[in-house]
Amino acid sequence: MTTRSRSIDGWTITFAVAAALTLCLVGLPAFGQGETEATEGKGTRFYLTGLGGGAWATGTADGASLVSGDITGSSQDESGFGGAAAGVIFDLGWSDLRLELEGTGGRSFRFTSPSGAGAFVTDAETWTLQGNFWFEYSLGRLFPDTPIVRDLAPFAGGGLGLSRTSLATTNGMATGSSDSSTLAWQAGGGLAYHVLPWLALEARYQYADLGGPTVELQSGGAPAGELSVDLGTHEVVGGLRFTF
Repeated sequence: MTTRSRSIDGWTITFAVAAALTLCLVGLPAFGQGETEATEGKGTRFYLTGLGGGAWATGTADGASLVSGDITGSSQDESGFGGAAAGVIFDLGWSDLRLELEGTGGRSFRFTSPSGAGAFVTDAETWTLQGNFWFEYSLGRLFPDTPIVRDLAPFAGGGLGLSRTSLATTNGMATGSSDSSTLAWQAGGGLAYHVLPWLALEARYQYADLGGPTVELQSGGAPAGELSVDLGTHEVVGGLRFTF
């Protein structure tokens, strides 16, 4: 198994997005001139969002090797990741409904799973493509004359789609690698700050289930069992949203 680089690309994307969010938060409100609360009643709108965040993952192994016995146990790792989303905003009257297609990549984890003859070390790299929905409520509907508060909008929702995962594992006696697609879903919520009528900063927490990919094991060129890893992550995501 090749040595894994420690998800530098994912964390680099995360830090770049965080820097962009900070610059917008500090510099752009001066150009808004108090007009950012006027985000409701706009009808159907389209948007693009750049995303970056951190993922704290648990990998739960379940498998058996002919040369190592049962493979079980859970371990944790963390990674940065980035992505983008494109969607449509519908004004429901009482709330906005955002429907979007989101793609993310850069998650890279390493898990250790005990077996009867040495622990398996498994590298997992994954990307996702999901359809999301978010209900977003502008506090400007309740506090139209309160600066800053009127520009805030809490939101909640989730998504469903596909996760593509590359696995590589070994314990020195048995090895395996695979690329597989599994069902993925996520759910969470957060807060958006409408800096300008066309620009919003957002931050959210979400739990993501990235599926349970499986890898076939071999030893000396012969089949030697299989290993599956259930991937679940707690994620903090920041976004820069452009509406037009």
